[in-house]
Amino acid sequence: MNANAPVVLISGCSTGIGRALAIEFAARNWQVFATARKKESVDDLKSPNVETFALDVTDEKSIKACVES
Repeated sequence: MNANAPVVLISGCSTGIGRALAIEFAARNWQVFATARKKESVDDLKSPNVETFALDVTDEKSIKACVES
């Protein structure tokens, strides 16, 4: 992880635009926090500048757990 890199947290990275954004930001050497309701659906995005987390933006407990991680 590059401490000087721009940082982005993206929800909905299992498919569609969320996934495309995570891939693009990672390719541009941003520090990416890629999230989805089911963490296993984004685990394939893991790389030195991509960390993956479970996050359901409609569930307050899930949001809190993700932020604490």
